[in-house]
Amino acid sequence: LKHVCRLPIWTHFVVVMADWVDGSFPFEVKTGKAGRGCFATRCIPAGQVVLRCAPVAAVLTDRQLRHRCSRCFELAPRQPTCQRCGVARFCTACEATAVAWKEHRGECRVLRLLWTDPCIRAQLRLGPPGQMTDGATTVLRLAVRLLAIRSRHAAGKMPLPLLSDEDGGGGSWKPAPEEDVIHDGWADVEELAPCGGDAVQRYCESLPRGRSEELEGGSNAVRLLIRAPLMEVHGLLCQMTFNS
Repeated sequence: LKHVCRLPIWTHFVVVMADWVDGSFPFEVKTGKAGRGCFATRCIPAGQVVLRCAPVAAVLTDRQLRHRCSRCFELAPRQPTCQRCGVARFCTACEATAVAWKEHRGECRVLRLLWTDPCIRAQLRLGPPGQMTDGATTVLRLAVRLLAIRSRHAAGKMPLPLLSDEDGGGGSWKPAPEEDVIHDGWADVEELAPCGGDAVQRYCESLPRGRSEELEGGSNAVRLLIRAPLMEVHGLLCQMTFNS
């Protein structure tokens, strides 16, 4: 089973569940007329953790960037923002780790453009610099983080530690000693449907015209911020949309 999940309260993240073993968890995933969902297969006591996934990529919503750590999402409203972009902030624990700054390096310029560049904001219809948006940049920033992970993978570099890893920052993402965590990487993201140019084209043809145009516009928006092949950006956005 492979899919993309969203936590709608204050984060958007990508979780890929691979190597699923039947019976390992107290629920099963079914797809019906109402969509895909998880259904308990046995009695689950209140408060029991049934599944813990380390997200391949995660970002805060626009408004929560002011209040939470951009790495582990713990509250950090009094922490200073990055001196270069003036947007991201990190809790004291993540600030002391190299991984938080390595992850931020791939998006620092993007955040600065999104929040302070009047031309970019005008093209993306974000309003004047300094005006807060509810979530207009969330998907863009998630795509940028995923493309940074892709870049490291393509260059043969070691992936950065995930949030649940001992040296990954972590916060409340760190599991208890007895908990198992599902870990995945970019190779698993690449296998998400629609996979390949033909599958992406069929998927786009199945969408309402307006939705298909939104994906094309989103691809162009991402390429305003970073250098990446158009078809690869478009395919990634299709995968995010199809599996969300």
